[in-house]
Formats: sequence, structure tokens, C-alpha cells
Amino acid sequence: PNDKILNKNYTTENYCLFVSHSPSYNILSYFKNLEFIKAYSMKESFNIILNVIKKTPIILRLPPLRTNWRDDEYYKPINNLKIDEHTNNFYYMAKKAKYLIINHFNTTALEALSMNKPTLIFSNKKLIEFNKKVKKDIIKLEKAKIFFYDYKNLIKFLKKNNYDLSGWWKEKRVQKVRESFCKKYILTSENWEKNWILKFTKSKHY
Repeated sequence: PNDKILNKNYTTENYCLFVSHSPSYNILSYFKNLEFIKAYSMKESFNIILNVIKKTPIILRLPPLRTNWRDDEYYKPINNLKIDEHTNNFYYMAKKAKYLIINHFNTTALEALSMNKPTLIFSNKKLIEFNKKVKKDIIKLEKAKIFFYDYKNLIKFLKKNNYDLSGWWKEKRVQKVRESFCKKYILTSENWEKNWILKFTKSKHY
């Protein structure tokens, strides 16, 4: 996102935006046992939602493309769960949310961190792998309680903070880790098109 989007203010509402990736089309080509993916990725998300929704209303934002897992049907049995219809874009929904939970370390997670909204990210260790360069920074996010491999620890952290992440998120140590990660991996600019063109024209391979 560009800086204008990031800096636009919205009135915060009392809901958690739970953003789910779809295990069927994102990881389909990497595993032979698709039931493994469904059992780990979707069941963990299901359990978190069951826990959080007792304290905070949840809007579940699924991928805009419906997959053969029929994700919306999987989560429908959860009482009082609202499924986002994608009437508004992600930035609008995220800016208005009290906090975000994202069930995979993907582009959406990076966008949430750049928006500086209270965000918790989790990914089962069996479903994700980071390269050597980024692992050190992932450990820092773990220590700051922004990223979790174990969803149960995420739930414990929410309970410890009474499902209110505003105070924790503003802590200097947490912001220092977030800002450092964003500076390294999430560049934003109002003139990103010009910057890309300039970078390509200066390239030796252009």
C-alpha cells in the first residue's frame, strides 16, 4: 500500500478481523496429503475463532475466490460469526478493526504490519518455511509476540491481555521490532511506480 492509504484514519470499531488464507489453492502443489493441510490450518483457525468470539465479535475475511474446501461452510457452524462479503477492501476493514489475526505469514500479514494495526500472525511450522536471511527477524517477531507457530500460545497471549491489544501494541519494544521488520521487508511509497521505473532503468539487465 502507499503512504496515503496507510495514514488514512478510520473510527475503530469493536471487532477482530480474522483473515484466513485458503489452504487448498495456496499450498495445493506442496503436499500430497491435503487432509493434513485442512486438519492443521483450518482446525487451528476454527479453535482460535471459537475462543476469541466469546470476548470480541469477529469478522472472518476469506479469500475472494471460493475454493474446493468451501471454507465458508467449514466455519459456518460457529455461532455469531460474521463472514465478510468483500463489500469493502482489506485496508478499510483492517483500519476499522480493533485488532487483526492472520493465519498465515503472507502478503496480507505484511500489509497489516505496515498499517501499524495490532496484529497477531500464526503459521503452523509444518506448513511454512522461511529462508535463512529472514529467520533471525522472524525470531524477533516471535519474542515480541507478533508471530506464533503454536496457535495455543496465541490464545494464551490474548487471554493474558484480556483480548485488548492496544496497550501491548504501543509498547516501545514491540514497535521497534515492527518498524525494523517493515523497514527491511515492507517498503511503502506514494510514488512507488516512479521508483520501480527508476530502479529498472538503472539495472544492468535493462
